[in-house]
Amino acid sequence: MPRDELFVRIANIIVCVLIVVGNVLILTALALSRKLRKTTTPFVASLAAADLYVGLSFGIDSIVNIYVNADHKENIIADIFLESAIYCSLLNLVAIATDRFLSVVIALRYNAIVTKKVIYWILVGTWTIALLLQPLSQHFYLDKTNTDTMVSRKFHIALYVWCVGMICLLYGYIGITAWHQKRRIQALQIPMSDERDRVVSDSMKVTRVLMTVVGGCAVLWLPHAIMSLYIITHPKILLTYAELFAPTVFGMFNSAINIVIYSLMNAEFRSTFIQLIKCQLKNM
Repeated sequence: MPRDELFVRIANIIVCVLIVVGNVLILTALALSRKLRKTTTPFVASLAAADLYVGLSFGIDSIVNIYVNADHKENIIADIFLESAIYCSLLNLVAIATDRFLSVVIALRYNAIVTKKVIYWILVGTWTIALLLQPLSQHFYLDKTNTDTMVSRKFHIALYVWCVGMICLLYGYIGITAWHQKRRIQALQIPMSDERDRVVSDSMKVTRVLMTVVGGCAVLWLPHAIMSLYIITHPKILLTYAELFAPTVFGMFNSAINIVIYSLMNAEFRSTFIQLIKCQLKNM
């Protein structure tokens, strides 16, 4: 195996270990701590599961390729798992943005309409669509020609632009609505009850945390989208393995940073993680 490919594979494994450890901690904290069980908990758990899928898929693929020269058929099977893992992670972020959008648009009826059953159906649909997108990207091709690779790259760019565009539109609407409501309250000098103030404050805290999560996704996957666009516009250019796949490893780091975001921006998550690491957290 060439040295540059070996370095990328090792870096990939390190990132995957961080992804697996971080998301196992998130899922364990959500399972054991009642304080973290809120309306958005199923979405956070689903995103952590999708990111765990990313870490396991890419980690196993890198380990196998370091020690075993996988044949072409095995590489196709690996691609199916790798790409479907990324699609699951991206579409879970879109589902989260949609949920936050609904919490603003139908704020008074949100709890009555978006029940646990509805949330579970949304998540089932998200995972189903993500798993069905993979055949569209790969076309189940058995002979990976340059044309098929270009089709896959174009699909990656289209999906990235669509996901980021949807997220920006949804959170943009949330931000504008929150700004207008704040201006209106200040202009009319409407007093807010303590209970309403607490509910609005908690909702905005959750929204800010999740906005940071999806913002990190957009930034970290941007190099991969740029590289895909460069390959499409320069089909004859020869790139090294490191140049070709380093942006993907950088994008995968998105699946490892959520535990850091939750810890920095949410005191309940932070205290739960600390107790969990110290083995002091019980089912409570």
